[in-house]
Amino acid sequence: MGAALVGFGAYGARGVASSTVPAAARAAKLVLGMVLTCIVTAGSMLINDYHDHKLGVDNERTKPGRPLVTGEVAPETVKFVLKWGYATHLTLLCLVETAPMRLWVLANTLLTYLYSVHLKPLTGVKNFVCAAIVSMAIGLGAIAVGGGTASLTAVWRPMAAVAGLIWHREMVMDIKDMEGDGMAGVQTVAVAYGANRALWLSLLPLACGTAAAATATSPRSAAIACAALMTQ
Repeated sequence: MGAALVGFGAYGARGVASSTVPAAARAAKLVLGMVLTCIVTAGSMLINDYHDHKLGVDNERTKPGRPLVTGEVAPETVKFVLKWGYATHLTLLCLVETAPMRLWVLANTLLTYLYSVHLKPLTGVKNFVCAAIVSMAIGLGAIAVGGGTASLTAVWRPMAAVAGLIWHREMVMDIKDMEGDGMAGVQTVAVAYGANRALWLSLLPLACGTAAAATATSPRSAAIACAALMTQ
């Protein structure tokens, strides 16, 4: 799904793609961006599961089927995979030629680490950061095809729509995880303010994402995007 968002960003910025860069080179950068996104996404999931298990958020009562909880996967195995995954990530990052794309990937990678290790306990912040991480995949695809800031401007609506959807979804998921988060002392919006209020608050970012989608230049695109978001 992360790779698909990168491709979607490249498609959205196709009108401002750099004409000085050969099509084959743009395609290679796009594929490289997809691979890097897959590694970062998988790594963020592993880091999150590892820390949730270590802090006791995931346990036999709250998440009985998780591989780390059942012992099917050992914590040392997770750290081993992460070590080689990020080693591969740094190696591939050396192949990225342009500084904007390299910095974009580094910022996204740093956010995934900070999210699981430092930002997750902060009420409300974790949801915003997670939304930013996912929506940045669209921006990466736009940067990969060239065009500088113009490429990001071309895809700000999809980025805002995806960010609003993910922000909403993360808050709803926190409602489902209230028991485990409360036991571990993780002050999510649901734990701090209650499930009902958290559910109503989760509609705010979804509404902002829908508003961004509604401003699309194509009426058909706006209608499809808004319908999908409102269905959620």
